[in-house]
Amino acid sequence: MKKNFPTLDLQNYTKQHNIAIDMCAMCIMVERQQNRAIKAIVLSTAYFNILQKWVKDNYGEETAEKEFYLDGIEIRKEKIYTGQTLLIEYHKKAEA
Repeated sequence: MKKNFPTLDLQNYTKQHNIAIDMCAMCIMVERQQNRAIKAIVLSTAYFNILQKWVKDNYGEETAEKEFYLDGIEIRKEKIYTGQTLLIEYHKKAEA
């Protein structure tokens, strides 16, 4: 039976054997350890497609077509011209 939505326990994370989802999870964990507030992780098209296949295999095709959030962080795809596979967007610091 497929689950309704993607959830991962980042406190007790175990590798999913999918480079895209493992990369996003590790990114979130490292950034949080550094007290950085992540708004979104942007993946290159190729890596987003790998992530989307994992979502489809684990949660069904309907879930794979929706917006994807991992532990409250938006994961989306964009064409990345710098050759990187992943970019991080941070929340702006609150102005005093």
